[in-house]
Amino acid sequence: MTAEIILHIGQSSKYEDGDVLAAFNTRRKREVHAHHVCKLENVGRTKEGLRPMGCTARWLREFSCQYKFQRVSRTEAEQINL
Repeated sequence: MTAEIILHIGQSSKYEDGDVLAAFNTRRKREVHAHHVCKLENVGRTKEGLRPMGCTARWLREFSCQYKFQRVSRTEAEQINL
C-alpha cells in the first residue's frame, strides 16, 4: 500500500485547482480497514447478551481502547485501565 492524496480539481470559492483536501498514510488506511472488518454489527451475541470471547471486535477494542468496563452487579460496573 502507498499513501493517498485527494486533490481538488477545478476552481471554487474555497479551493484553488490542485489544493490537497486530504492525505492518508498506510497506517491510517490499515486502521480504517481493520475497523470495518471488526465492526460490532458483524458479531453476534451470546444468550446473556454479551459479545463472545475471542471475537475480532472484542480483540480490536481491547487493543485500541484505554478503558474496559466490566459489570460487577446489576447496577454497578468497574472501570479497568487497559
